[in-house]
Amino acid sequence: DGELSALAKGARKQNSKLAGGIEPFCLSDIVVVKGKGELYPLTSAKLIRYYDNIIKDFDRMEFAYKVLDIIAKSSRGISGGKWFEILADTLKGIDRLNMDLRTVKAWFYINIAGELGDELNLRTDADGLAIDESKKYIYDVESKNLVASDVGNITANHLKLMRIMSKGDMNLIAKISGISEYLDDVLGAASSHFGL
Repeated sequence: DGELSALAKGARKQNSKLAGGIEPFCLSDIVVVKGKGELYPLTSAKLIRYYDNIIKDFDRMEFAYKVLDIIAKSSRGISGGKWFEILADTLKGIDRLNMDLRTVKAWFYINIAGELGDELNLRTDADGLAIDESKKYIYDVESKNLVASDVGNITANHLKLMRIMSKGDMNLIAKISGISEYLDDVLGAASSHFGL
Protein backbone atom coordinates (compact mmCIF):
# COMPACT_ATOMS: atom_id res chain seq x y z
CA ASP A 1 0.00 0.00 0.00
CA GLY A 2 1.03 3.56 -0.53
CA GLU A 3 3.18 5.38 -3.02
CA LEU A 4 6.47 4.15 -4.44
CA SER A 5 9.01 6.04 -6.50
CA ALA A 6 10.32 3.92 -9.33
CA LEU A 7 13.01 4.28 -11.96
CA ALA A 8 12.29 3.00 -15.48
CA LYS A 9 15.86 2.62 -16.67
CA GLY A 10 16.19 2.46 -20.45
CA ALA A 11 12.46 3.11 -21.06
CA ARG A 12 13.16 5.66 -23.79
CA LYS A 13 15.19 3.25 -25.88
CA GLN A 14 13.55 2.14 -29.10
CA ASN A 15 13.27 -1.55 -28.15
CA SER A 16 12.46 -1.05 -24.47
CA LYS A 17 10.06 -3.63 -23.03
CA LEU A 18 8.85 -0.98 -20.55
CA ALA A 19 7.88 1.80 -22.98
CA GLY A 20 4.29 0.79 -23.78
CA GLY A 21 3.32 0.11 -20.19
CA ILE A 22 4.37 3.37 -18.59
CA GLU A 23 2.57 5.98 -20.67
CA PRO A 24 0.49 8.69 -19.00
CA PHE A 25 -3.18 7.83 -18.58
CA CYS A 26 -2.77 4.09 -18.70
CA LEU A 27 -3.39 1.31 -16.23
CA SER A 28 -0.49 -1.14 -16.12
CA ASP A 29 0.59 -4.18 -14.20
CA ILE A 30 4.12 -3.34 -13.07
CA VAL A 31 6.88 -5.16 -11.22
CA VAL A 32 9.41 -3.31 -9.07
CA VAL A 33 12.19 -4.68 -6.93
CA LYS A 34 13.67 -3.29 -3.75
CA GLY A 35 16.72 -1.27 -4.71
CA LYS A 36 19.57 0.18 -2.70
CA GLY A 37 18.12 3.68 -2.52
CA GLU A 38 14.65 5.22 -2.39
CA LEU A 39 13.96 4.50 -6.05
CA TYR A 40 12.64 1.06 -6.90
CA PRO A 41 13.89 -0.25 -10.26
CA LEU A 42 10.98 -0.99 -12.58
CA THR A 43 11.63 -4.40 -14.13
CA SER A 44 8.47 -4.94 -16.18
CA ALA A 45 5.31 -3.13 -17.20
CA LYS A 46 2.34 -4.67 -18.98
CA LEU A 47 -0.35 -2.36 -20.34
CA ILE A 48 -3.82 -3.30 -19.12
CA ARG A 49 -5.83 -0.31 -20.34
CA TYR A 50 -4.92 2.87 -22.18
CA TYR A 51 -7.32 5.77 -21.71
CA ASP A 52 -6.66 7.16 -25.18
CA ASN A 53 -9.76 9.38 -25.37
CA ILE A 54 -8.35 11.60 -22.64
CA ILE A 55 -5.70 13.02 -24.94
CA LYS A 56 -8.22 13.71 -27.70
CA ASP A 57 -9.83 16.56 -25.74
CA PHE A 58 -7.78 19.32 -24.13
CA ASP A 59 -10.24 19.99 -21.26
CA ARG A 60 -10.34 16.29 -20.39
CA MET A 61 -6.57 15.99 -20.55
CA GLU A 62 -6.11 19.09 -18.38
CA PHE A 63 -8.51 17.72 -15.76
CA ALA A 64 -6.84 14.30 -15.85
CA TYR A 65 -3.47 15.89 -15.03
CA LYS A 66 -5.15 17.86 -12.23
CA VAL A 67 -6.62 14.62 -10.84
CA LEU A 68 -3.20 12.94 -10.88
CA ASP A 69 -1.71 15.91 -9.03
CA ILE A 70 -4.49 16.00 -6.40
CA ILE A 71 -4.30 12.24 -5.79
CA ALA A 72 -0.48 12.35 -5.50
CA LYS A 73 -0.55 15.22 -3.01
CA SER A 74 -3.52 13.92 -1.03
CA SER A 75 -2.29 10.34 -0.66
CA ARG A 76 1.36 11.14 0.10
CA GLY A 77 2.42 9.30 3.24
CA ILE A 78 -0.97 7.61 3.66
CA SER A 79 -1.28 3.84 3.28
CA GLY A 80 -4.53 2.17 2.40
CA GLY A 81 -7.68 3.98 1.49
CA LYS A 82 -9.54 4.16 -1.78
CA TRP A 83 -7.06 6.37 -3.64
CA PHE A 84 -6.48 3.92 -6.48
CA GLU A 85 -10.21 3.20 -6.93
CA ILE A 86 -11.03 6.92 -7.04
CA LEU A 87 -8.23 7.53 -9.55
CA ALA A 88 -9.18 4.57 -11.77
CA ASP A 89 -12.90 5.45 -11.78
CA THR A 90 -12.14 9.10 -12.49
CA LEU A 91 -9.87 8.23 -15.44
CA LYS A 92 -12.55 5.87 -16.79
CA GLY A 93 -15.11 8.68 -16.54
CA ILE A 94 -12.84 11.22 -18.21
CA ASP A 95 -12.14 8.72 -20.99
CA ARG A 96 -15.87 8.32 -21.74
CA LEU A 97 -16.44 11.00 -24.35
CA ASN A 98 -20.21 10.57 -24.03
CA MET A 99 -20.07 11.47 -20.32
CA ASP A 100 -20.33 15.14 -19.44
CA LEU A 101 -17.01 16.23 -17.93
CA ARG A 102 -18.90 18.22 -15.26
CA THR A 103 -20.32 14.93 -13.99
CA VAL A 104 -16.85 13.42 -13.64
CA LYS A 105 -15.47 16.54 -11.94
CA ALA A 106 -18.32 16.72 -9.41
CA TRP A 107 -18.05 12.98 -8.71
CA PHE A 108 -14.29 13.29 -8.18
CA TYR A 109 -14.47 16.29 -5.84
CA ILE A 110 -17.24 14.70 -3.74
CA ASN A 111 -15.40 11.38 -3.44
CA ILE A 112 -11.91 12.77 -2.85
CA ALA A 113 -13.26 15.06 -0.10
CA GLY A 114 -14.90 12.03 1.51
CA GLU A 115 -11.66 10.04 1.34
CA LEU A 116 -9.86 12.94 3.01
CA GLY A 117 -12.38 12.78 5.88
CA ASP A 118 -14.27 15.91 4.81
CA GLU A 119 -17.43 14.35 3.41
CA LEU A 120 -20.00 16.75 1.95
CA ASN A 121 -22.80 16.86 4.53
CA LEU A 122 -26.06 16.13 2.75
CA ARG A 123 -27.98 15.15 5.89
CA THR A 124 -28.12 18.38 7.91
CA ASP A 125 -27.78 22.07 7.12
CA ALA A 126 -25.47 24.67 8.69
CA ASP A 127 -27.89 25.03 11.64
CA GLY A 128 -27.87 21.28 12.31
CA LEU A 129 -31.42 20.80 11.03
CA ALA A 130 -32.28 17.85 8.82
CA ILE A 131 -32.24 18.69 5.11
CA ASP A 132 -35.80 19.44 3.99
CA GLU A 133 -36.22 18.40 0.37
CA SER A 134 -39.04 20.93 -0.08
CA LYS A 135 -36.60 23.82 0.56
CA LYS A 136 -33.87 25.37 -1.55
CA TYR A 137 -30.28 25.65 -0.36
CA ILE A 138 -27.03 27.39 -1.15
CA TYR A 139 -23.59 26.02 -0.36
CA ASP A 140 -21.85 28.16 2.28
CA VAL A 141 -18.07 28.02 1.86
CA GLU A 142 -17.36 29.37 5.36
CA SER A 143 -19.39 26.76 7.26
CA LYS A 144 -18.84 24.09 4.56
CA ASN A 145 -22.54 23.29 4.77
CA LEU A 146 -25.80 23.85 3.00
CA VAL A 147 -27.84 26.85 4.13
CA ALA A 148 -31.58 27.16 3.50
CA SER A 149 -32.36 30.11 1.22
CA ASP A 150 -35.37 31.25 -0.77
CA VAL A 151 -33.00 32.14 -3.61
CA GLY A 152 -30.98 28.95 -3.30
CA ASN A 153 -29.87 27.05 -6.38
CA ILE A 154 -29.73 23.58 -4.79
CA THR A 155 -33.03 21.70 -4.88
CA ALA A 156 -34.15 18.18 -4.03
CA ASN A 157 -32.96 16.92 -7.43
CA HIS A 158 -29.50 18.40 -6.87
CA LEU A 159 -29.35 16.71 -3.46
CA LYS A 160 -30.39 13.35 -4.92
CA LEU A 161 -27.68 13.57 -7.55
CA MET A 162 -25.02 14.53 -4.98
CA ARG A 163 -26.09 11.64 -2.73
CA ILE A 164 -25.77 9.19 -5.62
CA MET A 165 -22.34 10.62 -6.47
CA SER A 166 -21.21 10.26 -2.86
CA LYS A 167 -21.92 6.52 -3.01
CA GLY A 168 -18.91 6.23 -5.31
CA ASP A 169 -20.38 4.31 -8.27
CA MET A 170 -19.36 6.10 -11.47
CA ASN A 171 -21.11 3.44 -13.62
CA LEU A 172 -24.44 4.21 -11.95
CA ILE A 173 -23.99 7.95 -12.57
CA ALA A 174 -23.29 7.24 -16.25
CA LYS A 175 -26.71 5.56 -16.60
CA ILE A 176 -28.70 8.50 -15.22
CA SER A 177 -30.25 10.73 -17.85
CA GLY A 178 -31.60 14.26 -17.50
CA ILE A 179 -28.96 15.53 -15.08
CA SER A 180 -27.37 18.16 -17.31
CA GLU A 181 -29.44 21.03 -15.88
CA TYR A 182 -28.18 20.27 -12.35
CA LEU A 183 -24.49 19.79 -13.11
CA ASP A 184 -23.27 23.40 -12.89
CA ASP A 185 -24.74 23.83 -9.40
CA VAL A 186 -23.60 20.39 -8.22
CA LEU A 187 -20.10 20.98 -9.55
CA GLY A 188 -20.04 24.43 -7.93
CA ALA A 189 -20.94 23.01 -4.51
CA ALA A 190 -18.58 20.02 -4.87
CA SER A 191 -15.57 22.05 -5.98
CA SER A 192 -16.22 24.74 -3.33
CA HIS A 193 -16.44 22.05 -0.66
CA PHE A 194 -13.16 20.55 -1.83
CA GLY A 195 -11.58 23.99 -1.57
CA LEU A 196 -11.21 25.13 -5.16
